[in-house]
Amino acid sequence: MKKQVLFLVLFSLCTLSFGQRITIRASFDEVKWANRGHYEAGSEKMRSKYYPSLSNGGRIVFNVTGGKRDGQYIIMPVKPLSFEERDVPTTWTEGQQDFWRVNVLPYLEDRQTDILEYLPNFSTAKFEEGRNSEKYEMTEYTITDVSVAGSEVRRKISKVWEKRGDQMLVFSTYTGENRVYHLKRLPNGLKDLDAANNIVAIYDELHGKGPWDKDAVIISKYWKRTDKYLLGINKALSSN
Repeated sequence: MKKQVLFLVLFSLCTLSFGQRITIRASFDEVKWANRGHYEAGSEKMRSKYYPSLSNGGRIVFNVTGGKRDGQYIIMPVKPLSFEERDVPTTWTEGQQDFWRVNVLPYLEDRQTDILEYLPNFSTAKFEEGRNSEKYEMTEYTITDVSVAGSEVRRKISKVWEKRGDQMLVFSTYTGENRVYHLKRLPNGLKDLDAANNIVAIYDELHGKGPWDKDAVIISKYWKRTDKYLLGINKALSSN
């Protein structure tokens, strides 16, 4: 039950007002070589002292497996924010920043943080409807040539995910480079990835025989896949 509540809260805690954009801060932590144990011990102390509960300013921490970020950690607050809410200055508990500098910072090689915006028009899973998943697949694309045609192909691809039953959350970076993230929920674990990759066949079924050959050229100019990795929840470092 605890596990189920964790992910229901992750994607459903905050219902934003109509018309407001849904954003989440994602921090990618790269740990110094041979310091993983120290980093996790310090982060667990940080979680226990300042982020114990999901219901009040909690956070979710993922382990990254594979890709350019292999071995890193992704930290996301439980509560998404609108841009209006981001206009309110962050308040820290007394001693919180000093605690982080002493217990976590010494073991960090690098931290990259981006504001991600949820894109409902391209997603096949609703942000506010969390599912009981511990595993995810994340694919990163870098936009190389923005075009209306490319956006239309993206919408067609989302119809394929819908037909396949894929639970896909799509985000774009509001800060940093112009990137798109496809976050695929794996409710049955990694075995969900054993399903046949029949995207082209379904694409032709939905959009007419043969359009993929033309649309594949359009989308290859629109973006370039720049990373892909697996995510697993780190329960010790996440609020509960």
